[in-house]
Amino acid sequence: MMVSLHRDTRLLLLMRADTASDSADVHEDKRQHQTKAAAKKGGRKSVGDDGKGGSKSDKAARRKEQNRAAQKAFRERREAKVKDVSGTCDLSVASLMPA
Repeated sequence: MMVSLHRDTRLLLLMRADTASDSADVHEDKRQHQTKAAAKKGGRKSVGDDGKGGSKSDKAARRKEQNRAAQKAFRERREAKVKDVSGTCDLSVASLMPA
């Protein structure tokens, strides 16, 4: 019985050593994959990434212009909404007032 137990223990140790080398291979594969993923950046590319470059003042000026346009559009939408609600309110008040 003791010999059988010893043989089983050796087999388990051999199997563990084999899976340890397999897991080392898996870890090596993960490291290689991570380095490839790190080399390939994801996400939105900035303007300067295409090689043309762009000064910070150009970017700031474009951003300011975009903000101005967005704010102007917002004010126009808000004014149109206020006029619409005001007109609806006037109609509601007029319908409630006796003639």
